[in-house]
Amino acid sequence: MMKAMESLCKDNIKVVILGATGLIGNALTKQLLESDQISQVLTIGRRAPDLTHPKLKNIILDMERIDEKGEVMEGAHAVFCCLGTTMRQAGSKQSFRKVDFDIPLLAAKAAKVRGVKHFLVVSAQGASTKSSFFYSRVKGEMEDVLRQIPFHRLTIARPGLLLGRKTGDRPMEDMAGWLMRGLKPLWRGPLEKYSAVDANSVAQALALSFFGESVDVQGLELIELNAN
Repeated sequence: MMKAMESLCKDNIKVVILGATGLIGNALTKQLLESDQISQVLTIGRRAPDLTHPKLKNIILDMERIDEKGEVMEGAHAVFCCLGTTMRQAGSKQSFRKVDFDIPLLAAKAAKVRGVKHFLVVSAQGASTKSSFFYSRVKGEMEDVLRQIPFHRLTIARPGLLLGRKTGDRPMEDMAGWLMRGLKPLWRGPLEKYSAVDANSVAQALALSFFGESVDVQGLELIELNAN
């Protein structure tokens, strides 16, 4: 891992972020822009993040067409997929699946064709194809399909309840977050990965994964897969 990081540090590093206007994606974009090791951060999405920086380039694109415009990923060392929605926001199971399964898969395939070696994706704690919950089942299906794409490295981040949203955005999650903050010291051992986690911490863990470092974050399960 350290050799891989040293190699990266010698090069001009370009990274791509999908979902840069979201909670984790926005935090990740800011962190990578501040890194001296990164020469360019390219965001792709229907909207540009509310950020300005000499190293930042935004591409406005219908994400359902990302496989047709995969050339924008040429030369990227990694693609961070921070896309995600909720059933409430999506409005239907079909729309939810499009955002949380179809588009990440299209992006991963486009990245692989363009020579991207490291794909990093935000999933969710409890993701499993055997889950009785549609949300968790789709996330599990997404993970399983991505595992079949032979990237040199695949990083899967499974956060618990995300903290850091503006109060009022999601009232029920606000309440759950408030409760879990108070109970956080009680989450230990096998239960630790289910506790609440701040979006900035998830973003930092993804950035460190790219640079070949590891970090233990309460409320986050980080799965690292390397090609044989």
